[in-house]
Amino acid sequence: MEIAFTAKLLEAQANTNKQMKDKQRKCEPWAGPSGWLRLLQLAWRLLLRRRASDCPAQVALILGGCARREMAAAQQLVRSNGPIPLLLSSGASTELQLRDAVLGALPVGVPPSPVLIDSDAVDTVTNFTSVASALAACGIERVAIATARDHCARAFAVGVLVFGSHGLAICQVHPVDAEEALSESALRTIRDVLRAIAFVLTGFHLGSLNQLVHPQRVAAATSWRRGQEQRGRTLSERLREVAHTDCDAQSRM
Repeated sequence: MEIAFTAKLLEAQANTNKQMKDKQRKCEPWAGPSGWLRLLQLAWRLLLRRRASDCPAQVALILGGCARREMAAAQQLVRSNGPIPLLLSSGASTELQLRDAVLGALPVGVPPSPVLIDSDAVDTVTNFTSVASALAACGIERVAIATARDHCARAFAVGVLVFGSHGLAICQVHPVDAEEALSESALRTIRDVLRAIAFVLTGFHLGSLNQLVHPQRVAAATSWRRGQEQRGRTLSERLREVAHTDCDAQSRM
């Protein structure tokens, strides 16, 4: 009896450890020489600033932070791509505000762009790591991104590495001017690129350090994540619904 109980206890502990490990790891790490080779390919693409600009975007990712910029980005994206799904990552705007913002940017009779909000991100790196797996799981391959003009270089560098490791290509970068005072620097870009490389190779993005730097953001993201878990709907499921709706809308244009 004791042996059977101990075996069940060890099995339960192993399952618990596996679940905790799965939550911490955002993607399957690229181990071994092949992983380094793929990382070098992504770095080369980043150096050449290659984008699949000849292909239309399937989803647009808006990096949040300023409500005025987010709404301007939504309008800019639908003018360039039509009513593609808009995914706002940890923004200040509500879903209703973004829907209203894009109404005037589309031709009369065209359904508004589907809007999704994901508030799991805390910084530039997690803007990408928090949604990359869900986008890839839905069969998305081409993503447009929009952010502040001064933030574009850092966002593109991180996005190429994180999204590239999931088979996603950044096909458009939309700089948005919203009279923001951003403190961008080469040091921040290097820091985030190193974090992105760590994520690609190990599955960890060192986001735990945000507990010290951005405790309020971390608390807000944690609260949002718990709410989503209680609702039982993952980002992948919501994206599949939105992508299907978008295909129907484009077929009517």
